[in-house]
Amino acid sequence: MDSTTAHRDAVVAEQETLRRLLSRPEAPDETLPYGPDADHLVDVFRPTTSPRGVVLLLHGGYWRHAVDRTHATPLARELARRGHVVLLPEYRRGSGACPTTLGDMVRLSAQLPRLLERAEDSGAAADQPLTVAGHSAGGHLALWWGVCGLGHGAGPVPRIRALAPVADLTRGAREGIGEGAVADFMGGTPEELPEAYAHADPAARWPKVPAHRRRTMRALHGDRDRRVPVEHTADSPVESVIVRGAHHFDVVDPASAHWPAVVEFLEN
Repeated sequence: MDSTTAHRDAVVAEQETLRRLLSRPEAPDETLPYGPDADHLVDVFRPTTSPRGVVLLLHGGYWRHAVDRTHATPLARELARRGHVVLLPEYRRGSGACPTTLGDMVRLSAQLPRLLERAEDSGAAADQPLTVAGHSAGGHLALWWGVCGLGHGAGPVPRIRALAPVADLTRGAREGIGEGAVADFMGGTPEELPEAYAHADPAARWPKVPAHRRRTMRALHGDRDRRVPVEHTADSPVESVIVRGAHHFDVVDPASAHWPAVVEFLEN
């Protein structure tokens, strides 16, 4: 198979998987507010077995309005079936949204203790270990949590698990991934907005991340990804796992043949 055919087949597979995810949304057990904006909502998926941890799951979609948290609900429900309390937030998106989106991450971090108390009547979830996981653009946001040290109240530093992340905003902008998604989100290019990129780009902030926080951060990427090139993760300083044969949406699809590798990555 030549490279053009392989690329076309991977793109078609990604589109089909996204359609499948959108065709079988899972309803949350509850939806809670975390701020005043219409997008300041968190879907709660409660575990069906003894709680083993909390996952804050940040959805992808290139930070654009067209894609919301719906496509991540099958993943959220499956993690809940495995014993996790899952919080699936919405956040503000759109052209030039970077400052408000990152502000929403800070707000979420501050609201986590209250959200977890509401998510479990007993408040027991607040004492469970926290994993901040994200896919694609949400993977960027998860890594940003890690490099900034956003936390869990007075609890331990959360584990960061990024799935097919936009790990390097500067590189993503210069390569034009997502039809210019990074520059659109940032409101300009790295040359036009160097200070904004220095603040928002996990790759730019990595040299100043303390060693104890670096150890909590990992990334996973499929080598057939045609939306975010796998090299963006493979070349990142974050410890990474490359899944052979997986494309962009395989890593968030519980029906994928690659799901066991994703589960191991998220839970270990």
